Parts: sequence; C-alpha cells; structure tokens
Amino acid sequence: MILSQLAPDMTKGLAAWLVSAGAVLWIFNEGRKAFKRKSAYPPNEQLEISHNLLTRRVDGLDLHVSALRQELEKDRRDNEIHASQRSRTIFSQIDKTRLEIKGDMQKQGDEIREIAVSCGEMSVANNLQNQRLAQIEAKLDRLIERKSP
Repeated sequence: MILSQLAPDMTKGLAAWLVSAGAVLWIFNEGRKAFKRKSAYPPNEQLEISHNLLTRRVDGLDLHVSALRQELEKDRRDNEIHASQRSRTIFSQIDKTRLEIKGDMQKQGDEIREIAVSCGEMSVANNLQNQRLAQIEAKLDRLIERKSP
C-alpha cells in the first residue's frame, strides 16, 4: 500500500535515502566490530585468577617432578647396592672355581710327573735289559764258536 501511494517525485529522493541508510548501517556495524575486538581482553581480575591457578599447577608439577627425582635416585641407589651384591657373589664363585681348577691342575701335573718318572725308570730298565741281552747273546756266540770245529 505504501509503495502504491508513492509519487514519481518522491522516488527521486528514495535512492539517496537508501544509500544514506546503508552507509549509516555499515558505519554502525564496523563500530560494533571494533568495540567487540577491544572488549575481547579479559578484565584484570580474571587474568589474576588464571595466573594464580597456573602458578598453583606449576608448583604442583614441580613437587611431582621433585618426588619423581627422589624416587629415581632411590631406585638407582638400590640398583647399585643390588649390583654390587651380585658382583660379589659372581666374583666369589669365580674365585672358588679358580681354586678348584688350580687344585685339579696341580693333581694332573703331579700325575704327569709320576708318569714321566715311571717312563724314565722303564727306559732305564729297558736299557739294562737290552744290555743284559747283548751280554747273553755275546756269551752264546762265544760258546757256539768254541763248540764248532
């Protein structure tokens, strides 16, 4: 109804009014955006609260890290003690084994010396036997020579 009542004279100024209204709306919208950007920062009280909360969290993490470090240090000391006990046990077993092997080697060395002495004695006895056989053989040769004409 309103548009039908418009006269041709009135439409000439309508374009200017529409452009002016659009410009005012655009300026208003840009101002609102700028104001929203400025108000995006939190107030100081909220920053202080979040700063205090973060400080408490960091302090809690520091306490937790120090507790973990103490636990790791205790575990390292326990492992060193256990390792030294294990090494003492291993070295004592090695010493026992060395003593056993040394005793066995001494026994075997004594047996080898006894065998060498026995071989030497047998060699001497064999030489004496050979000499005795040579003497008997020589006597037999002489007896044979005497009896043969």
